[in-house]
Amino acid sequence: MAPADPKDWLFAAVALTTAATAAPAMAEGQTAGVVTGAVASTRVLGGGPTDVAAVVLGDAVQAGEELRTGPNGIIHVLFLDQSSVTLGPDSRLTVDLFSHDAATRSGKIGMTLHGGSVRVVGGMNSKVNETEVRTAGGTVGILGGISIVESQGPGTVATFLFGQQMRLTDQNGQTETLLRPGFSLTSTQNGVQAPQVMPPQQLSSLTRSFESGRGDSASGPQSTPAPTPSAPLIATSDRPPGEASPAQDRLGNPGSALVGAAMGSSRPGVAAGSDGAPPVNAVRTTPPVATS
Repeated sequence: MAPADPKDWLFAAVALTTAATAAPAMAEGQTAGVVTGAVASTRVLGGGPTDVAAVVLGDAVQAGEELRTGPNGIIHVLFLDQSSVTLGPDSRLTVDLFSHDAATRSGKIGMTLHGGSVRVVGGMNSKVNETEVRTAGGTVGILGGISIVESQGPGTVATFLFGQQMRLTDQNGQTETLLRPGFSLTSTQNGVQAPQVMPPQQLSSLTRSFESGRGDSASGPQSTPAPTPSAPLIATSDRPPGEASPAQDRLGNPGSALVGAAMGSSRPGVAAGSDGAPPVNAVRTTPPVATS
């Protein structure tokens, strides 16, 4: 992959900021964000077989567009509200909905993960409204934080890394809500399973796959420069800025290849808590909704 010209990133950042202040809401076909890193990935621009194109740094991402990655592919997208997503290897993601009002600093993001994995880092929108990731097995809602969603067939695994809360609702309406980072929820045909702590080694391997594909640190999009935002990034929770703030992690880690590297070495203890079940106030359970 040829080294990216820093001017390309500057142009993309300026264009992104201009669009954010000019358009409070995005309909299908309008720009929702910009690609800040890509390896072995494509985008589907329409319904025909010839509407598939390679993804390159600086591409505008539109609502209604589908993104795809190969076995070692990665795509990083920075949205207008400063949220970001990282699509892992062998994955397909559609940006269904994006809206953002610069005046109120709020809006909505909705995506469908058709298969594979995606890491979501919340921005301004997710401080007010959940960022939703739909899968074949249910819907993951992320409020003011960072989560990883994996989808394989009817099964969905959602891992809560940082923030206010994350919920997983299956197709029958059963909901589990996590308030404590380092735990994961799994949805199967039998419903949403009890929360499980994510072992540190497994968590490390999972997060590495979003930097270099398949957890191989020797390869990856190292030619993509770290972004230089034109406006300060915001924290995704009500905690004060610092080591625990994803926004500060993005700015304070110039060696990172991509915007989505918020869960690097700055939070080594995210899953290092108790190996048992979470405390009572860390999980909320909503029973299935009866249907006639």
